[in-house]
Amino acid sequence: DDGSGMTVTISKYLTPNGRDIHREGIEPDVESSLSVEELRDLGVDGLGTRKDRQYRVAEGIVLQALAQSGGGDARGL
Repeated sequence: DDGSGMTVTISKYLTPNGRDIHREGIEPDVESSLSVEELRDLGVDGLGTRKDRQYRVAEGIVLQALAQSGGGDARGL
């Protein structure tokens, strides 16, 4: 036995209304892009962190939606 293996995943990614997004993805409600320089400066480890401007924009949108919905402020989480 050489330790090799195989995994077969069978699943669908559906939106809350049941639309299959496989191979299509989702069109963003808010677009925020990074320049080549920003990507280079961030590096792989910086993506998806508070150093990432796209992350901060998304975080602000989520926090605003929470506050408007009465869900409170999640910054302390």
